[in-house]
Formats: sequence, C-alpha cells, structure tokens
Amino acid sequence: MSKSTAVADVKKQASVWVTFAFEGIHCYPEAATNPNLEDVSFLGSPHRHQFKVKLTVPVTHFNRDVEFIQLQRAVVKIFYARMSGGRKIQMGEPLQLGARSCEMMAEDVYAAFLVALSKLKGKRNAVHPATVEVSEDGENGATVVFG
Repeated sequence: MSKSTAVADVKKQASVWVTFAFEGIHCYPEAATNPNLEDVSFLGSPHRHQFKVKLTVPVTHFNRDVEFIQLQRAVVKIFYARMSGGRKIQMGEPLQLGARSCEMMAEDVYAAFLVALSKLKGKRNAVHPATVEVSEDGENGATVVFG
C-alpha cells in the first residue's frame, strides 16, 4: 500500500479558523455588590480589554469549502456593525459592550458568522456548527460550541 493510499483511507475531519481582535470596554455589575466576588469587585466598573476572537468552522472538503480570508472579513464587518448598533466606529475607539461577558460576545460572533455564511455561500437561515473562543487580552476567556 502506498503512503498516499494510506492517508486517503484514514477518516478525516477538517476545519478552518479565523481570528480577529478588538478593543472593548465592559463591566460585570454583580462583582461590585456580591460578597462572594469581593476580591474582584473592581470588575464592577467599566474597564478595557483587547478581546481576542477565534472562530473555528468545520468544512466538508479540502479545497476551500469556506475561503477563510473572505470569512474573516465578512464576520468582522458584520460583528462591528452589530456591536456598534450600526454606528461607524472611529479608528482607536473601543466598542462599548456594557455588561457583556465573553460567552455573550461569542454568541454575537456566531450570529455574525451565520450572516456572513449566508452572504458567502447563499445558505439562508442555516444552522452551521462552529466553535467561538473569546478571551480578555489573550489571558482568560470562554469557548462556546454551536450546533
């Protein structure tokens, strides 16, 4: 058996991923009043992070089922429009995220992904599996698996 045949016979699953980062200001209001969160009560006040996002999408074949540069551009554009309420964000202006957690932002990224996928592939209202990671400064964060 040739080496290429052996590889061809192995079951495979592939995915593509895109990343982006954005500056945002958020808070965790409960931290300011909950005695169990006293050591992190400072999180109750608005504070800045460089949020880092990774979106991973399974693909069905190995020849650009989803072109990831197009996917990244579309998701970022839709995400920013969604998070800014359609208002144009100036360079260097952080997104105002209120009390949104990393998990909530992952849901926003996924919603942007579904819109992007419908524009790129013509799949309207399709649920597509994906994994979204959102971290605060690349240090701590959340992973949400969809579909």
